[in-house]
Amino acid sequence: MRDFLGLHFSQSNRDDTPYWKAVRHDAKRSDSLNEHLALWKHSLPSPINQRPARVFNAWSIACILMGKNFYRDANLIGEEVVTPEIWQRYIQEIRATRQQVMERIANHRTLVDHMCAQAVPGGSAIHACRPGNSRLDRYSVAASG
Repeated sequence: MRDFLGLHFSQSNRDDTPYWKAVRHDAKRSDSLNEHLALWKHSLPSPINQRPARVFNAWSIACILMGKNFYRDANLIGEEVVTPEIWQRYIQEIRATRQQVMERIANHRTLVDHMCAQAVPGGSAIHACRPGNSRLDRYSVAASG
C-alpha cells in the first residue's frame, strides 16, 4: 500500500503548489519503489515482478504509470508487445468460442415467446418459477432436448 501511494503521489503531474512540489521532489520513496521504478522505465509492470504484500496488481500499476505519463519518453524492451500473428490467433479463438456458445444457448425470441405464453394475467412470475412447476419443467426438457 505504501509503495502504491508513493507511486501515485511521486509521479504526479502537478507542480502548482508547495505541497505537490514537495510530494514530487522531496518526499522519500521506499527502496523497493525506487527499484521498481528503475525496472519499469524499461518494461511494463508484470505479475512476475516481486512485490511483497501487494494489494494492487500489475495492471493497476501500469494504469497509474501511463496516466502519469511515466512512459512518454521510455524505451520499452518490447516483451509486452503482441505480434499481429498472436493477436489474430487470439481473435480467432475468441470468435470460435463465441460461436460454440451461441450454438448452445436458446434463441432469444423463442425464449421470450415461451415466457409470454406461460404468463398468467395477474399471476406472479415468482410463483411460476418455483421448482416442480410443470410448465417450466416441460420447457426445460424441450430446451435441453
